[in-house]
Amino acid sequence: MTELLLSLALMDQVYLARCIQGEGAALFPNQDEVGMWIGSVIENRVLSPWFPNDIPSVVRQGCHGYTNAMIPDDWAMSLALRVLSEPDASQGSYFFLSGDDLRNNGWSKDTSVKDFYEGRWSLHFFRKWVE
Repeated sequence: MTELLLSLALMDQVYLARCIQGEGAALFPNQDEVGMWIGSVIENRVLSPWFPNDIPSVVRQGCHGYTNAMIPDDWAMSLALRVLSEPDASQGSYFFLSGDDLRNNGWSKDTSVKDFYEGRWSLHFFRKWVE
């Protein structure tokens, strides 16, 4: 039973790391903070009745930068472990969108909880869906 729990915990860590890395947290100078926000959104979704109740399902459903073939680097694995062991870093956010997603769909960042910028890259975090 202990081996199964360790295996599930490692799988959660790998999926979170793939999402953190795949969504481009390392593009930002404050990459650890951005990665914590991304990972916390995933955790918030798992704890919510409106989303799947396990990390792999949430990641597959909502992380466009995620891929099963990705081998997360040590930084992303370490950050994923921090996400799993620390309180919510995202102030209760359930969604994050790139600046391109916002612009291409005519949405506004007016209700975002937090915005991160680096050059042409941006990520925006929300507690509710953007309209």
